[in-house]
Amino acid sequence: EAGMVTRAIENAQKKVEAHHFEIRKQLLDYDDVLNKLREVVYERRRMILRGDDLTEEIRSSTEEVLDDLLAVHCPQGAYQEEWDLKGLADACYAQFGIDIKDGSID
Repeated sequence: EAGMVTRAIENAQKKVEAHHFEIRKQLLDYDDVLNKLREVVYERRRMILRGDDLTEEIRSSTEEVLDDLLAVHCPQGAYQEEWDLKGLADACYAQFGIDIKDGSID
């Protein structure tokens, strides 16, 4: 009977250790993503401090954000009446500070 208890404890411990290993692995993956983002931010900062022309980088980033917003609020293949224009306008204001109402840009 003691052997069964010992094996049950060992099995439970192995499961806990495997679970903790997965958590550490996910944390490392998350840290890798944050590190890559940090590298991008620092590179952009260096470019700004050097006085580099960032027009193309800004344009490209803006287009990516707009593409994402359009995909969410006005998906391809959806009918125009299914588009979430208010949501798009709210998202544009939140992202860019641009107030879009009734087709005008203020």
